[in-house]
Amino acid sequence: AAWLGAMGVLGGDLSHQGGMRLSSRLTGLGLTFFLFVVGTGYTASVAAFLIIDAQSTPVSDIEEAISRHHVFCAPDYIHAFLVDAYPSMEILPGFHQRNSAFDALLLGDCNAIVTDIEDLHVLHAASTRYCSLAAVGRPVHTVQTGFPIAESVKQPVVYHAQKVMRSWEASLRPPISVCRDYADAGDAATFTVSDFSGAFLLLACFALASTSVSAIEHLQRAHARRSEADTADLVVCSTASATSSSATGVIGGDLKTVVMENGG
Repeated sequence: AAWLGAMGVLGGDLSHQGGMRLSSRLTGLGLTFFLFVVGTGYTASVAAFLIIDAQSTPVSDIEEAISRHHVFCAPDYIHAFLVDAYPSMEILPGFHQRNSAFDALLLGDCNAIVTDIEDLHVLHAASTRYCSLAAVGRPVHTVQTGFPIAESVKQPVVYHAQKVMRSWEASLRPPISVCRDYADAGDAATFTVSDFSGAFLLLACFALASTSVSAIEHLQRAHARRSEADTADLVVCSTASATSSSATGVIGGDLKTVVMENGG
């Protein structure tokens, strides 16, 4: 591509004899631009794929993290449960503040954190600093918050509880995350034919310009050949006329001389 570009700009020739016509130079520049765009697009696609693959989640669930001897962080209210449920888990002392556990994860003090999913939603809505964190695997623990009630008041209580629960669930919907654009920007995207539409359009413009210039050059060369042919005809006719006149003069002189000699 660089060689084609140099030939197009400098006007070189494949055989290094003479200069390259303008149409050939335009074609070379168009092909150079197209090859550069295709090569750059391929490199960018591979780089994006490798980067997103390196940033992918290293574990799929808590069991895999434990088997890899990852160090865990957790808030203090769930610390005791994790110690009892997973005796082989390597876990730091419980954090009194939930944000402290997330900060410890970002700083590398631990490799994973076990906490409420709502905490992650809140942090994703607050700042892009935590956008690199993602929830993986199934829920580790479910806390039952119900209480027993008498059979006589079951129906009205259940009806009222359902209304309250619907309102409460609506309020617990994940807030709008500022990480949505962040995630879209970080996704690997391979280039398609439509992504190169601009390059194809510019290449078509180069091809059209090259074809037009080539047609004009062809007409100019045809006109030059006709002009050379007309000039050659004029030279031949002029030479022939001059030769005939000279021959006639010589013959006439000879005849005149002969007549005079005979008469003499």
